[in-house]
Amino acid sequence: MHSKTLIALLSLVTAILLALPAVAQTSDEAARLTEARGKFQQAIELEQANDWGGALRLFREVGQVRMTPQVRFHIGVCEENLGRLAVALGSYELALRDAAAVGEDFSVEVARKVESLRARIPKIVIERGPGAEAAIIELDGVALGSTSIGTELPVDPGPHAITARAPGFSPFEATVDAAEGAKASVKIELTRTPSSKPALAPPPAPSTAEIPRRSRVLPYALGAGGAASLLASGIFLILQNGKVSELEEVCGPNKNQCPESSRSTYDSAKTYNTLSRITLGIGLVAIGTAVTLIVTEPKPKPPTSAGLRLEIETSPGGGAAALTGVF
Repeated sequence: MHSKTLIALLSLVTAILLALPAVAQTSDEAARLTEARGKFQQAIELEQANDWGGALRLFREVGQVRMTPQVRFHIGVCEENLGRLAVALGSYELALRDAAAVGEDFSVEVARKVESLRARIPKIVIERGPGAEAAIIELDGVALGSTSIGTELPVDPGPHAITARAPGFSPFEATVDAAEGAKASVKIELTRTPSSKPALAPPPAPSTAEIPRRSRVLPYALGAGGAASLLASGIFLILQNGKVSELEEVCGPNKNQCPESSRSTYDSAKTYNTLSRITLGIGLVAIGTAVTLIVTEPKPKPPTSAGLRLEIETSPGGGAAALTGVF
C-alpha cells in the first residue's frame, strides 16, 4: 500500500474515531471533541500542502484534547520534515508503542518510519579529557548528566554548540556540524588559567620599623652612682691621710712605739682605707657598666626604600621644578 494512501486512510479513520460520541460525555467535552475534529481536518490539509509548521501546531492542539497513536504519528511526520529528527523519532516511538491497537498495517508503517529515521539521525559522543574531570558540560545550552558523557547522543542535523567550564580553567567552546547518518566525537580538554596557578610568594619587604631604643635611665643612674662612689672614695682617702698624719705626729718616726691612746686614730685610718678601696671598686664597676650599655645600644637603621619625587612650582612670572629622592 502506498505511503500517502495509507496516511490518508489513517487520517480518515482518526477523524471518524474523534467524531464518535461517548455516552458519558458532557456537553463541554462534546464541544471540545468537535473542535478537535475540525482542527484535525485542517492539519491534514496543511500537511498535504507541506505546511509542516502550521500542521504541527494544530496536531498538538488536537493532542491536548485526545492524544491517539495516529495523532502522535502525524506529529512525528511534521517534526521529521522540519528537520527535527531526534524529536520526530520520539514521537514515532510513542506511536509505535500503542500502534497494535490501531491495526497491523499502521504498526508496520510506524515501525518502518522508526527504522528509517534511526539511520538518518546524527550522533555526537562527548568525552572528558585532561582538566575536564569535574567540568560542567552543556550541549546546546543544556547541561549533560554523567550518564550522557561518553555515549551516543542523537541530535538534529546542523550545527551544535558544546561548552564546558570548571573553576580555575579557561572555558571550552566548540561547534560541531552534524550531518545525517554521521557520528562525531568531541574530547574536552581544559587548560588552567594563569591566574589560578600557585603564585610565588613575594620577597619580604625590608622592614622600615625603627628598632625601639633602650631606656637610658639605667646607664645614667649607674653612671651617677659610680661617680658618687668615686667621690666617696676620694673623701675616704683624704680622711685616711688625715688620720695617718695624726699618727705620725703622735708616734714620731718610730711608729712601733705609739701610745695606747692613738689606737682609735689607727683604727679610723684603717677603716677609711677599707672604705676608700670598696667605694673605688664600686664606682669603677658602675661607670664601666654605664658606658657599656650606652655604647652597645642598637642604633636606628636608615630607611632602605628609594624613591624620587618631582616638585613643580608655577608662578605668574615663570616656573621651577625640583627632583628630589632618597637612595
